[in-house]
Amino acid sequence: MKQSKKILVALTGILLILPLLLLLAERRAGSTTIRSYGDAIWYTFTTLTTVGYGDMVPVSTVGRMLGFFLLLLSLGVLASFISLLVTFLSGSALPRWRLKHSGRKCLNIFLNFDSSAEYLAEQIVEKDPASLVVFVCQKETSSQPLDQRYVQMSASPSEIADICHSEKIRIFQTDGIPEHAEELPGEVYCVTDLPREGKPASLHFFNPRECMARVFWKQKIFLTGNENIVIIGSGSLADSVLEWALLQNCIKPDQKITYHMFGDFSDFINNHPNMGAYFSVNNREATGDCLIFHQKPWNADPAVLRGADCIVFCDDEKQRNQKRSSDLKKYFFTRGKVFVYAENVPAEYSGFVSEKELYSPDQMIGEKQNKLARTMHALYQSRNGGPSWEEISDFQQRSNLAAADHVYMKLRILLGKDVTEPEPEDYQAAFQVYRSVDPAVREQYLELEHQRWMRFHLLHGWSYHEQRDNSSRQHPCLLPYHDLGREDQLKDEYSWKLLELLGE
Repeated sequence: MKQSKKILVALTGILLILPLLLLLAERRAGSTTIRSYGDAIWYTFTTLTTVGYGDMVPVSTVGRMLGFFLLLLSLGVLASFISLLVTFLSGSALPRWRLKHSGRKCLNIFLNFDSSAEYLAEQIVEKDPASLVVFVCQKETSSQPLDQRYVQMSASPSEIADICHSEKIRIFQTDGIPEHAEELPGEVYCVTDLPREGKPASLHFFNPRECMARVFWKQKIFLTGNENIVIIGSGSLADSVLEWALLQNCIKPDQKITYHMFGDFSDFINNHPNMGAYFSVNNREATGDCLIFHQKPWNADPAVLRGADCIVFCDDEKQRNQKRSSDLKKYFFTRGKVFVYAENVPAEYSGFVSEKELYSPDQMIGEKQNKLARTMHALYQSRNGGPSWEEISDFQQRSNLAAADHVYMKLRILLGKDVTEPEPEDYQAAFQVYRSVDPAVREQYLELEHQRWMRFHLLHGWSYHEQRDNSSRQHPCLLPYHDLGREDQLKDEYSWKLLELLGE
């Protein structure tokens, strides 16, 4: 856009200077019809447009040379001038006018355009008509053209904010972290898998792969504690699916869930060096949850596929999942549910979390998946003091997220039904069940919460030590429940009593 402005200014200068030169040349000729600068302008534009009325013609040698030059330029210069003028008006002047007179209360600035940005922008304006969406990038591909709800222009977020004067400013980048994000006006939302720790409260990080995994285990599949799960894929999504499966699928103290992994899980194994302290790794005969990391291809063990209660195709590459799920349907017998992360899913199988569902205002702006964790932390803070959600470490936030996600499992256990969108009465009913159960059953609930807590810490590199040391990730409670003192056992009761507070 800046280059177009320079060209437009240069062409304008040429169109103003040529008539002046023509006038200077014609003044010395006595019989000329070009006697003023206005006459020279008139002759220039009638020549450029090839109208050529003939009422004015140069008679001097220099004047005719300039006229011949104008004839050569002809429509080329005028067409370029008009094109650049239209581009300038639509790309800068008109968008600026729209911004200044929009009167929108909420300004949403997108620093990139892709399908994720498009999904989010469409849902923002549908949910809040008072919002204005501005793309500061080129909208290269789209299922729909830009309409009056959107503005596209080339300017910095600060310039746009100065023009619009909206009450609320939100900035989005769905392909990474913007440069100098801390200096941008308003709230900044970006897609990244990096930790947010140390960043200002106005900078929000959204990890789509992790969010997909969390939503999947909370809303798509419900286990009883004795299943065989097959996870097929490689990359960040497959790693997240496995990690959040181990964190959320804590159902009963004596459960036996076997996870079969096909793909490259080397990063997961290396990032979780202490998982063997709780889970059985590559040992099907051991008690408790078992992780089997297969070295052969996913389709080389039909017995595992046939015995699976749930098969999840979750490679980062959607086309690979689609091809594999098609092969599964064509060549293998399966009895369990099959979930596929792909654009086109076979009719008999279920889709994963869609991108339109993922990149929504509720998920990315409202942090829907984090809302319960924030509420739980606020309840704890109101009674015990301590830092706010924005001030706690990334590890503490993740710990709260894992605890909040398991609340859905607690409701399922106590109420005997699936509750994906809990209401206050659901929490109240669940707590009444907790209070009324036999003490022996309640003790099992305490043990279950301790196991969930252990899973999280061991998967995040913690280990047992007699003295607690957060810097070394060591904790004296990383022991089997029955090896704890009674005081430490009763600490796990808070997570169940919290249901009553959430019900209020």
